[in-house]
Amino acid sequence: MANIQFFIWRICHKSILTRKVLSHRGIQVDTSCLCCRNEDESIVHCLVFRPHAPSLCCGRGFPYVFTLFMNIVLDNLPKVMHILVKVLVTISPLIMWNIWCSRNKLILEDQKFVASSIIATSFVQQQQVA
Repeated sequence: MANIQFFIWRICHKSILTRKVLSHRGIQVDTSCLCCRNEDESIVHCLVFRPHAPSLCCGRGFPYVFTLFMNIVLDNLPKVMHILVKVLVTISPLIMWNIWCSRNKLILEDQKFVASSIIATSFVQQQQVA
């Protein structure tokens, strides 16, 4: 859990080492996203999802995990309303952490993944912490 807390702290302080952050710090690097080459690789590009492409990130199959997660929650909202706040507070950092780890595996090891497995892993981790 300490890794995830530190990761969230780094997000809040804009210190996740994306290509755009490296460039901003004076390191000569192409800022293009390694997945799509269409946009700069920023923290938002890596972790925040756009409504115009709910199932793909960068048009290359990198899942919009938060969109999928929120769709699942909204589809079942009557069932989860009484625990929604507690779950979102504890699960959101885990999902962001798992997105970041999966992004790194995709880029560094060309290892593909499924959005639903990120969500499932995050829920398992949340249960282990609780």
